Amino acid sequence: MAFSRPGDYEKFREYVTRHIRHVVKNYGPYVQVWEVINAAHAYNSMGFTFEQIMDLTRISSLVVKQMSPKCQAVVGIVLPWGEYYARDARTIPPSLYAEMTVQSGINFDAFGLDIRFGTGEPGGCARDLLQLSSQLDRFGALGKPIHITAAGVPSENPPTSEWPVAR
Repeated sequence: MAFSRPGDYEKFREYVTRHIRHVVKNYGPYVQVWEVINAAHAYNSMGFTFEQIMDLTRISSLVVKQMSPKCQAVVGIVLPWGEYYARDARTIPPSLYAEMTVQSGINFDAFGLDIRFGTGEPGGCARDLLQLSSQLDRFGALGKPIHITAAGVPSENPPTSEWPVAR
């Protein structure tokens, strides 16, 4: 669904704001760290513009920080190598999204990196420790702490849509 009619995005933004307020009001006293937004840069099935994605990031962090000022607000980054961008130009490369989040003055406390290998999707291939270290350095250089919010390596190859080869 692309937001082509005037007011669609504004309605969606209002809904997101109300939802975040409701959740933080109910669970705020029990939560110390909120992942205020996750994967907005990588999955854009709703056809948001770059500015709308940045606005959702800003408003999500702002509402959480207003309602629960002592908590930490974490901006989630998935698929940090960014291969998904080559297949879908409506998305934002992860390093650009992270840089723009910092440069836009959005009030958040840390980046949360989701580092999963062997997922079968673009960017989910195995990486060596030097590649991982380089990626952590790249995001760390932006001046925000890094939280590893998810990490995983499969115990076997992911299933494929191909028929097994007879041996």
